[in-house]
Amino acid sequence: MTNLEPLLNHFDAVVAALRQRHFDPEMIDDLKAVHKTFTRTGEELKEALDYQHQMENLLRIYKKADKDIETLSAKMATNRTRIARLEEKRSQAADALRALARRLPDNLLKENRA
Repeated sequence: MTNLEPLLNHFDAVVAALRQRHFDPEMIDDLKAVHKTFTRTGEELKEALDYQHQMENLLRIYKKADKDIETLSAKMATNRTRIARLEEKRSQAADALRALARRLPDNLLKENRA
């Protein structure tokens, strides 16, 4: 299992099924921790992208009004760095989820779809 969407869409059911099958508790804990990191990083990334979009809109307004954009540009540059860091962290979490998902029984998701 390498496609993350089924795992993410049915995460609680998958964890419950793993516990019911007495799957390795340490692996379940690892799966939950990586899922939490993946989810939290996704939320932070969305916030950073929304902020960047707002700053881009404000930058256009500043330019039209012939206002100083230096401070705003610096904030945007800092936020772009944050976005890059979050994208890398989320990519690493996705890779870790895929690696853990490969260790799950193939039929697990089919049994737990709502």
